[in-house]
Amino acid sequence: MIKREKPKAGEFYYHFKKKLYQIVGVAYHSETKEELVVYQALYGDYSMYVRPLEMFMSEVDREKYPLVTQTYRFEKIEQNQIKQLLENNTIEENELEKGQGSTIEKSNVLVEKSDENSLGRRGSDILLKILESNSYREKLELIEKYQEQLTESMLDSIAISMDIYLEDSCIEEKYYNIKRCIEAHLKYEGNRMRF
Repeated sequence: MIKREKPKAGEFYYHFKKKLYQIVGVAYHSETKEELVVYQALYGDYSMYVRPLEMFMSEVDREKYPLVTQTYRFEKIEQNQIKQLLENNTIEENELEKGQGSTIEKSNVLVEKSDENSLGRRGSDILLKILESNSYREKLELIEKYQEQLTESMLDSIAISMDIYLEDSCIEEKYYNIKRCIEAHLKYEGNRMRF
């Protein structure tokens, strides 16, 4: 296996089944000391997952998924690539598993197909807007605009992407801590974000 750089907290990774995740960090199994990647889905209910580092970094099984073009199970992407990647999605997950190609309308891969997930759809769109914002001013305006729709897991994702440490607290405190941090950046560093 080709040596790849270990995932780092805040980085974005794209799964070969067209799903986007953000790295929470690399942890160690308390008994075996095996390295485990902790990552969060940026779709649906924003679930958190843990997977052995070796498996996370492994190549796609070509026998099981012959139509997949991605080399690795998870591939790192930069924040500015997210929108383009999502717009270029053309193969549905269930088609990959069947091994049959099928073109679908271009859609946001973070959006679930069923109407019952319309809230998750909207949440994914909101989170992406915030994550893709290019300035602290824009980020602040977006979190203020969507304050009522931000879930705890969305706030956790925003905090991770900005390297903000949030202690265990209620959703309101998390929101105000993120807002205060962005306001501090605006006051002391100006509007331009560091990448």
